[in-house]
Amino acid sequence: MIFVTLLLLILITYVKLHDNNGHFTNDWVVRITGGNYVAEELAGELGYSNLGELKGFKDTYLMRRIDHPQRSRRNSAVLTKRLSDDRRVIWAEQQVIKPRIKRGVIRTKRANHGFLYKDNCSNKFKDPFWSHQWYLCDTRDRQDLPRIDFNPSSVWDGLNITGRGIVLTVMDDGLEWNHTDILPNYDPEASWDSNDNDPDPFPRYDEYDSNNHGTRCAGEIAMVANNDKCGVGVAYNAKIGGIRMLDGDVSDAVESVSIAFRIDHIDIFSASWGPSDDGMTVDGPKRLAIEALEKGIFEGRNGKGVIYVWASGNGGSKGDNCNCDGYTSSIYTLSIGSASQHGRFPWYGEKCASTMASTFSSGAYTDQKISSTDLHNQCTDDHTGTSAAAPLAAGMIALVLEANGNLTWRDVQHIVVWTSDVEPLKDNNGWKRNAIGLMYNSRFGFGLMDAESMVKTALKWKSVPPKYITTAQSITEFPQPLSSGRDAEIYFETDCGKNTENEVHYLEHVQVTVDVDYNRRGALELYLISPSGT
Repeated sequence: MIFVTLLLLILITYVKLHDNNGHFTNDWVVRITGGNYVAEELAGELGYSNLGELKGFKDTYLMRRIDHPQRSRRNSAVLTKRLSDDRRVIWAEQQVIKPRIKRGVIRTKRANHGFLYKDNCSNKFKDPFWSHQWYLCDTRDRQDLPRIDFNPSSVWDGLNITGRGIVLTVMDDGLEWNHTDILPNYDPEASWDSNDNDPDPFPRYDEYDSNNHGTRCAGEIAMVANNDKCGVGVAYNAKIGGIRMLDGDVSDAVESVSIAFRIDHIDIFSASWGPSDDGMTVDGPKRLAIEALEKGIFEGRNGKGVIYVWASGNGGSKGDNCNCDGYTSSIYTLSIGSASQHGRFPWYGEKCASTMASTFSSGAYTDQKISSTDLHNQCTDDHTGTSAAAPLAAGMIALVLEANGNLTWRDVQHIVVWTSDVEPLKDNNGWKRNAIGLMYNSRFGFGLMDAESMVKTALKWKSVPPKYITTAQSITEFPQPLSSGRDAEIYFETDCGKNTENEVHYLEHVQVTVDVDYNRRGALELYLISPSGT
C-alpha cells in the first residue's frame, strides 16, 4: 500500500530587517580543521580564549574575544572576516543574543470545575488532580460540549501502553527533577543545563517563581500515576529529562547544544518557546541550530529521527502569525496549536500553514486549564497557552513510539495527519478540503490529536517510502514590482522530477524561498496556492 500524504504549505520568507531584537556578544562559534590543538593555536594567535568544543558538534568551538571589542556591526564584521579567512577555519560566526519567549502563562479567570465526573473517570487514579484532568478522560455532562478528551485511557487500559521505554526531554527554563511526581521517571541522561554548561537542569528559584515553565511542561508528560500527588501524565511510565536553556542569554550556540543533546538517547523533544509573539518579529533558527535540527532528524533514534514537538505560539491577540516563526515552520518540527474545552479557537492562538494538529489547552474566561507539577513540590491546575498544548502532544507521541518503535519522524507526521479528528472542532470557521480529501484549518491544522486512533494506526503502520526532493524556479519575470492594493503574481512550474531518480509522486511539504524588499512592514501578505486551489 502506498501512503499518500498532505499538502502542507510552508512559506519560508527572508525579509530584509533591522536586527533590533538582539545584541552582539564577544563570543564566536568557529568550525575548524585539526582538533583542539589547532583551536588553541588559532585562539592564541588572534586574541581569543578557547572555551572548548561545543557539546555534540565535532571541531566546532566557542571562542571569546579577550579585549572586549566595541559591539558594532562594522567591528564585528572585521573580526569575523579575519577568522573566516584563516586557512584553518571552515566558518566563523559571532553570537547574537536573541529574545526567546515561553509560550505561557496566559492569565484568565480561574476555571469553575463544575463538571460531573463519569464513573469510568472518577475512581481511575487516586492522584488528587486527576478529577481536574478533563482532557484525559471525558467528563461531559452537557450535550452542547464536544468530546473533551483525546482517549489515552483506551490506550492505557486496552493496550497497556503507557510510555514505557520512551525518553522525552523538555527544552525550557529548567526542571525540578526532585519533585515527588517527577523523580521516579526522571532521566539524568536526558538532561543538561545549556545556560551554565553542566549536567543539572534544576531551575533557579526567584521571588516570582518565573522559572516554573519547564517543570509544568514536563509534568504534563510524565507525572507518576497513583502516587497521591498532583495528577497523571499522558505517558506516565515514560522517562523525562529537562534541558535548561531559557534562564539566561540565548544564542545560536545555546540553542544548538540543546536541540542536538543526546539524540542517541532521547526520542522526543518538547519545546514551548520561540521568537517574540509580538506580531512584528520574523525570526528562526540560525546556522548551527538549523544544523542541530538536521542532526537530530538524520542521526537521532538510530537514523529514524528524533521527534521535535513545538508550540505554535500565543500571539493571536497581537496579530502574530506562526509562519513568521522559523522553528514552528520548519519541516522537521511538529507544530501544535490549541483548542479550548469547548472546541473553540482560543483568543491567543495563531494561524498559519505550518500547524500540523492541535491538542487541548486553556480558552476564554472560565474554561478549564491544564493540571501539572509546579515548583517547590507543588501542583497546579493553571497551566495555559500553546505551552500546555505541545507537551500533551509529546506525551501522545510517546505512546505511539512505544506501540511501534520503528516509526521514522516522517511516519509520525503522517500518523498525526491521518488520525487527527475534525469533528470536535468542526463548528470553527476556516475548514477547507485539500486535493487528497483531508480537511485542514490554519487555526488547528488537520484537527485534534487522538491518542487511541494514533496508537492503533501505529500498530499496523507501514513506513512511508523514502523522501525525494525536487526544485523549481519561478517562471515569472523579475523584479516583480509591489504597490499598495495590487497583487503581484509569481508562477512556478514543475514536472516533479518526472523520469528522474528524485521523481515526486505525493506532496508532503512545500518550501518557497522569497526575497522581498518592501518599505511597509505589516502591509504585505503572501499566499502560496496549489494547482488544486489549496
